[in-house]
Amino acid sequence: MTRRTAILIAMTLAWLLATTAVAGDPPVIRVLALFPGKAMLSIDGANHLLEAGERTPQGVELVSANAREAQVRVQGEVLTLRPGGAVSATYVTPKARELRVVRNNHGAYAVSGRINGGAVEFLIDTGASSVAMSEAEARKIGIPFELTGQRIGVATANGLVEAYRVVLETVEIGDIRLRNVEGNVVLGSGPDRVLLGMSFLNRLEFENRGNLMLLRQKF
Repeated sequence: MTRRTAILIAMTLAWLLATTAVAGDPPVIRVLALFPGKAMLSIDGANHLLEAGERTPQGVELVSANAREAQVRVQGEVLTLRPGGAVSATYVTPKARELRVVRNNHGAYAVSGRINGGAVEFLIDTGASSVAMSEAEARKIGIPFELTGQRIGVATANGLVEAYRVVLETVEIGDIRLRNVEGNVVLGSGPDRVLLGMSFLNRLEFENRGNLMLLRQKF
C-alpha cells in the first residue's frame, strides 16, 4: 500500500466517523428570543416563532413563555429553557391527525367537539363560511361575543340576520385541534347545531367519500 493510498483511507475513515457522530446526535432545542406568551426557538438549526399552545412540525410544543424562560413539551415531558441555554431531546415527528365522520340517517355529517374547552355538537357544513352558532350556544360555553366581537350582518337561508364575528381560541374534533378560528354568533335563535364551516375546514385536508367524510390535520 502506498503512502498516498493510506492517507486517503485514513481521511475516508475520519469522515465516516464524523458523519456517524453527527447523525447520532440528539436534536438540540435553543431559545433565541422570549416575549410574553411567545418564544423564538431553534430546533435542529431551523427557527420557529411559536405562541403558547402551538407546536412545530417536529412535535415540540411551547407551553408558556415570559421574559425569563420558556417551557416546552417534548413527547409528554415539559422542559424549561432560558436564552443562551440548549437542551438535547429525543422526539418523534408526529403523524397527521385524522378523523373519519360517517353520514347520519339525516344525510348530515355530525360530530361532537369542543370550542374554547366547552362541549358542543357540530354539523360539518362546507357551505358555511365560518364556525357559526346561536346566541344561546355561545352563552352556554362562555363566549363574551358582545364584548370581544364585531357586529355584522350575515346571509342565511332566512335572509340577512345580525351576528357577531368572533375569534375562537380553540376548536376541537377528535384529535384535531386548531387555534384562532373565525366564528359567527347569530343573534336570535340561530342554527340548531354549531356549523363547522370553512374557517375551520380550509385549514385541514378533507375529502368526501360518499357516506364518509375524512378530515386530516398536518403539523
